[in-house]
Amino acid sequence: MIAGLFEALFGGGYEHVRIPEFDGLHYPDEEEELREVIERHLEAADPPEGPPPKAIVVPHGEYDYAGPIMAMGWKRVWAETSAYDRIAIMGSSARVPFRGVATSPMDAFETPIGPLGLETDTIEELIHIDGVRAIEPAFDPAASVEAQLPFAQAILGDIPLLPFLAGDATDDEVAGVLDRVWDDSTLLVVSANLSEGHRHEEARTLDDETIEAIESKTMENIDRRHTTARLPLRGLVRVAQERDWTLTCIDRRTSADTAGRPDEVVGYGAVIGG
Repeated sequence: MIAGLFEALFGGGYEHVRIPEFDGLHYPDEEEELREVIERHLEAADPPEGPPPKAIVVPHGEYDYAGPIMAMGWKRVWAETSAYDRIAIMGSSARVPFRGVATSPMDAFETPIGPLGLETDTIEELIHIDGVRAIEPAFDPAASVEAQLPFAQAILGDIPLLPFLAGDATDDEVAGVLDRVWDDSTLLVVSANLSEGHRHEEARTLDDETIEAIESKTMENIDRRHTTARLPLRGLVRVAQERDWTLTCIDRRTSADTAGRPDEVVGYGAVIGG
């Protein structure tokens, strides 16, 4: 009991812990309810079977809207949890401008499920690479990273985390980080929405063009008009080109298909890389 109280008060012994900003907004702020929501989405998901993915592209946002598509990608991970020893999540900077790729100097990121520890030794090595810096304000807020953490915890448990945000970076800088941290036991997670702010039918057209570009591993149509996450997506495409991975879309919807109105939607896609 005392140990549990210590963990609740002090983040499981971590000294520097990032507190969640979207609990109670994008997902439940109570552990039991959060686990139930994730389990419900995973049970409803029916992705095609296949080997453990080396990378997944999944959307982020309120779980009522994005959760079903997030679950399609994460369920492929759930089928082979023993394949992974760590995860690297690449999202996009939301508000804070910076050059290159940001990572976090914190020891752990907290969610209602508990703290998820960062692989601090690897982060310390990475910040000596050109274009990579530890910029904690860049994660304030960073829904693209935070939204994936409860799914990761529910499926993979207390797995070491490498969090990244792409700022004003080049394709090579983003791809260089992803390529450097990937190995056979690392899952790359690109947290990316597709089009935003269009009517449902226009969004579907734009998202079809983006998915075609991702699957064909070309940079055309992975741009600001098509997605707010062009740099993480272009970085993954570059890695897939170099490593001869196949990128396959296993789900594609908009927020109007899940819980939203059709007049101004967010495009969602789940992609498996391997």
